[in-house]
Amino acid sequence: MLIGQLEEDGLLEELTGKERNRFYRASEVFKIINKPIDQL
Repeated sequence: MLIGQLEEDGLLEELTGKERNRFYRASEVFKIINKPIDQL
């Protein structure tokens, strides 16, 4: 499962603790997206 692999790789963090209707956060991705271009 793609989501499971992304969790294992540390790219996604599951936030709800539920078995269904889960919400995920991709903190590292947002850190990169929000950086100014000259810092990439």
